[in-house]
Formats: sequence, structure tokens, C-alpha cells
Amino acid sequence: FTTPLLPDYSFGDPAKKFAAVRKTLGRVTLDKDGKASFVTSAAPELRPPAAIRAALIGTVTETSGRPVTALAVRSVDVYPLYVGIRCKTKIGTPGKESVFDIIAVLPDGSVRTNPATLKATVEKTVWTSYMKRRDNGNWSYVSEAQTSQVASGEVALSAGKGVFSFTPGDWGEYRLTVSDQQSGASSAVEFTAYESGEW
Repeated sequence: FTTPLLPDYSFGDPAKKFAAVRKTLGRVTLDKDGKASFVTSAAPELRPPAAIRAALIGTVTETSGRPVTALAVRSVDVYPLYVGIRCKTKIGTPGKESVFDIIAVLPDGSVRTNPATLKATVEKTVWTSYMKRRDNGNWSYVSEAQTSQVASGEVALSAGKGVFSFTPGDWGEYRLTVSDQQSGASSAVEFTAYESGEW
């Protein structure tokens, strides 16, 4: 999900995994004007990273038996709102406050002005490297990321906007996730904290 009205905000949560869903809508006979209608909707339990892209494929079989196929792609809004995060800077400093602007928007990109309280969590990512033996008998270095929650809080929105601040305790990689608990919509951004000369 993106909106030209807020180009400097990040929308969507990459941590949410979403697999393609295939749905067959059946067969109908065209009316006298050569038209037919199909009705479908996204399952309410879907929790994609943001809006999803739906590929609509239709095939008409002529009386001669020759099929004619067409494709259309549309965006589908699973969530009633989207959470946006704007980083003042993606590079923070340990011991100094980092501030993030938070906004809630409707699918059309307009600001959702209803009062709301969102949940914010900050996780720190630590990379661990070790030697692992491969199936062929050779050894090689493997790096794995481990995350742990280091902070949490609430973001009260006024006229659809709010602010969340976090002070990194030390250098490293961090991930801020802000979510609307009622709808399941969430967004996340990654940022780094370090002192000059550490990296």
C-alpha cells in the first residue's frame, strides 16, 4: 500500500507472510449482451503485509469451442485502515531519543480522523555466526538473526496522527512495529543505532 499524499511514510509489515490464494468462481452463460457477472471477496481472516493484488482471469469459450482469455489486476484492501510510519532518521544514537511520526489512513489515502490507540513494539536484532556442516561434508559459516523485544508502548492518535519515541540502549539493528489491534493492520520500519566510529 502506498499513497502519493504521504510519500515519506512507510506502510506495510514485511514480517507478515502471505501465500497466494486461488479461487475458482465457476461458470456462467453470457446474457444477450454478451456479459456476465461474478462476485467474490477477500476472506476476513487474511492478514497480508498490506493491500493485496488480485489477478482476475476470465475465459470465454466461443460457440466454435475457441477460448478467449483476458487478465486484469486490481488492488484489494483487506484492512479498513493502514498504519504509516515516518522516520525522522533511520540512523539513531545510543542514549539519544529517536522520534517516529505515526499516522492512520483510509484505503483512499485520506487521514482517518477517528480517535484511536495503536500498539508499538521495538525489537532488537542480533546476528549470530557459527560453523555448520553441510550435507556434502564441508563446513561453512552461517549467520542467523535473533530478535528480542526491548520496548513497547501505546500511540494515541489525535486527528489520525501521533508520535512514538524510543531511546536505544546500545548500538545495533532495531525494528519498530506499530499495529491496530482491532483490525490487525500493522506497519514496520527498521533503523540502526550507533556511535560515530563504532562501525
